Amino acid sequence: MRSRIKNLNHKSLDSFETSLLKLFKYWFNPSFLVLEKIDWSTPASILEKIIAYEAVQAINSWDDLRARLAPSDRKCFAFFHPLIPDEPLIFVEVALCKKVPESILEKINLNADNSKKGVSESLGLMVNYLYDLDIVEKNHELFFKTKEVKVSHEIKSLNKAL
Repeated sequence: MRSRIKNLNHKSLDSFETSLLKLFKYWFNPSFLVLEKIDWSTPASILEKIIAYEAVQAINSWDDLRARLAPSDRKCFAFFHPLIPDEPLIFVEVALCKKVPESILEKINLNADNSKKGVSESLGLMVNYLYDLDIVEKNHELFFKTKEVKVSHEIKSLNKAL
């Protein structure tokens, strides 16, 4: 089937592509996703997939994963789709802090990941987010309504300087 699809001209795939896109948007609508806390008591089959799938900062071993799950100032979560509950779709690591930020995007780190993968995927850039648990949901809703990412004063001033 794949070879037959490859032989079709691009115009004939437009409606197929549009239909698939609509289906995926419907199936993976954020309101369908389930957020679950990930810790060392999470089933090993899920933890193995997180090790294998993590694309931003590679997890190289069980010890590496344990080091990410262990600190008390860090929480880890995964988004799951109800129809595929054993497949983490998105893995999120949250660094907790005592400072109450008025925004979430706090710092841009240049040359933070100079690995081949880091450079090819993000030009080596990494960002830090600060989370005030009382406003995370409000910022999340704002993003989905307006596509606006709340940023710190430092990031705003950096933007003005550019």
